[in-house]
Amino acid sequence: LDLLEYICNWLFAKTNSCSEHFQRNFNTLFQQEYVGYRFISKRIVPITDEIEMQEIEKACQTPFEGARAQLQKALGFLSDREHPDYKNCVKESISAVESVCETIVGSDDGATLGKAVKHLEEHGLKIHSSLREGISKLYGYACDQGGVRHGEGEVESTVTFEEAKLMMVTCSAIVNYLVAEYGKHGAGNA
Repeated sequence: LDLLEYICNWLFAKTNSCSEHFQRNFNTLFQQEYVGYRFISKRIVPITDEIEMQEIEKACQTPFEGARAQLQKALGFLSDREHPDYKNCVKESISAVESVCETIVGSDDGATLGKAVKHLEEHGLKIHSSLREGISKLYGYACDQGGVRHGEGEVESTVTFEEAKLMMVTCSAIVNYLVAEYGKHGAGNA
């Protein structure tokens, strides 16, 4: 798998186009042979659900540079087969959502996700209050889980692969949703 990932990235560096065809063909082969990994954004990741893969891939190509970089980092932490870092996958995933919200509301004072999400409506994004609360609760999880967004403190982080995958997929879907809504309603208001 390391060799395939290396070849894919080498192809992308040399041709800037062949890697998508390469990834698609290997994902088909992985599926046929029941391999529990798939290529997503030039990385081999232990995610096989097509919808989850599409959400992550789309979010990793978002036009919001900060969010894109954070999601790429999160994907790197999740896909590291020798030393996966699930805690940092969660941190970078929720930070991508925070970055999109801050970009939309034009916050440059380092406002938290909770504060930025409250101001989304002022910028054209009419998000149901329960959905806004859900996004804030995800941020709360990332802050409360021992050491995910802050130092370990008294509680050692025990983030599992399943939690990291959940946060990666969920945060990717939220990024995609916010970008789409901003494009429909908010881009002219900012």
